[in-house]
Amino acid sequence: MPYIIRPKRATRRLCGTLAGIAAILAIPATASACSVGATSQPFAKYGDLASYELAEGGSFERDTSGWTFEDARIGNTNWGYEATHGTRALEISPGGSAVSPAVCVSTEEPTFRFFMREAGRGNSNLLVAVRWESGGRQHEIVSTISNASMVWGPSPVMGLANVMSALTPGQSVSARLVFSVAGEGAWQIDDVYIDPYTR
Repeated sequence: MPYIIRPKRATRRLCGTLAGIAAILAIPATASACSVGATSQPFAKYGDLASYELAEGGSFERDTSGWTFEDARIGNTNWGYEATHGTRALEISPGGSAVSPAVCVSTEEPTFRFFMREAGRGNSNLLVAVRWESGGRQHEIVSTISNASMVWGPSPVMGLANVMSALTPGQSVSARLVFSVAGEGAWQIDDVYIDPYTR
């Protein structure tokens, strides 16, 4: 009878679906296409227990030759927590910008984060962009941080999903992080970290 057969077919379909899901879950995760160096937990004090890798020159302590600056400089005022045990930080003047060296991004590098403070009393925003090339075109996704404290603290967790959406497991792309200030106040940035999800 039809009302007996249909439940049996539905059961078979459900069993087949569950078996398919189980098979997918059993597939090991694809290794990152980006090499990962030493990691640490610089934001653990703030409840973020993820492991992060310091971006090239991201402590602003030694070699920053891969960075480009416009109305920005490396200053001697660091924040008190000392994630990288240094004394220097990036200072961006109103209208200025700083561009990082190329950062490898794959489906296993989902986020980045840094420390920051609004150094001036003017009304300003910190613009944080991810810039990359794909298909012969340059792409840029910009996020805005406003109403920050004048005391050093962690940035929000910044996503790289827009870059990753064009990638498949095992693929990677070079991206640059662009920090700029819109408004009248200056900003300071320190210790730029990338989150390698595989760790």
